[in-house]
Amino acid sequence: MQTAGSVFPEFFADLLRETPLDQAVRMAWPAVCGAKVAARTATREFAAGRLRVEVPDHAWRVQLTELELDYRREFARLLGKGKVERIVFETGEQAAVQAPSPKGKKKR
Repeated sequence: MQTAGSVFPEFFADLLRETPLDQAVRMAWPAVCGAKVAARTATREFAAGRLRVEVPDHAWRVQLTELELDYRREFARLLGKGKVERIVFETGEQAAVQAPSPKGKKKR
């Protein structure tokens, strides 16, 4: 299956630039990493230039970490240089531990 970014690259890039950055980063992820990787991963949070991505297991984390620079270059091409400064790949257990607590809820 093709993504919007591969069919209409200029339109997709314009759309991303007009979208709030946190949403644009999430929208761009499948175009950046490809449909097969996007189907097995999930963007969890984007803040202060850092994107957290949940991956299925340790092997995926290792392999995608090796591709981080390529992914950041593609984000720079789509969104502009310096928007995504770091991509952190986490397994489900890591993502759950680092997930922010719901706003308005007090810890006991």
